[in-house]
Amino acid sequence: MICYHCGSKLGSGQFCLRCGADVTVYRRIVLLSNSYYNAGLDKARVRDLTGATEMLQRSLKLYKKNIDARNLLGLVCFEMGEVVDALCHWVISKNLQPEDNMADDFLERLQGDRNHLDSLNQAVKKFNQSLQYAKSGSYDLAVIQLKRVLRVNPGYVKANQLLALLYIREGAYGKANRLIREVMKIDTGNTLCQKYSRMIRGKLGRLEKTDRERRQDIQTRKALLSAEMSADLDVIVPETSEKKGGGRPWLMALGGAAAALCMYQFVLLPTMTRNNNVRT
Repeated sequence: MICYHCGSKLGSGQFCLRCGADVTVYRRIVLLSNSYYNAGLDKARVRDLTGATEMLQRSLKLYKKNIDARNLLGLVCFEMGEVVDALCHWVISKNLQPEDNMADDFLERLQGDRNHLDSLNQAVKKFNQSLQYAKSGSYDLAVIQLKRVLRVNPGYVKANQLLALLYIREGAYGKANRLIREVMKIDTGNTLCQKYSRMIRGKLGRLEKTDRERRQDIQTRKALLSAEMSADLDVIVPETSEKKGGGRPWLMALGGAAAALCMYQFVLLPTMTRNNNVRT
């Protein structure tokens, strides 16, 4: 630990051995800052980047010269697509500690590919422009601009969130849900994404309920129609049966032929036979 007054290395006592400054409170502040840094590191390891950001910001608020916390916060910002914020933290870290600083490696890697860095900076500007489009009600332009941003920087958390929100507004819940899932892979503790996810589940649940009710209504209507048709058939069929039982044309014709045959067999034929016998 370094003395805040003279910059010399501190011992275990309450006073600086070089300048005699009282470092009791200062030591407690630095220790508390380190505890927040450790908490932020644990959250970053499980990809709770939102929680890590909060812990690291508390650490730096207590002790702005906490180099490890500042460098880690730069990495978290970069992972969330906040390239400008990451650069700011690393530049500040390098200015505070010019020698033996991991920020040098981060800056060299990022600034080594100038074209990619310029593309990332342009993506940030396009995101800001899309945000203005959304605020002014030009939602279609905002969606187009955000798609361009995500082609350059797919892990840009804020751009994904804004596009998901616009999809929710359009009723494209499937697209919004896919974006939220991708963000949750980057930042598992993102509270805004959790809110959007609950919103989407609620909307989809209501749509499923409405669709289910509509299907049930259709089935109910079909059942009622079938019942009405059965009732009509119950009325129609007895009438047809009565007509059929009352006398079918072919049965009547057959009965008449049979009666005529019987009359011929038992009445006309014997009479004709007797007449012939008399004539003979």
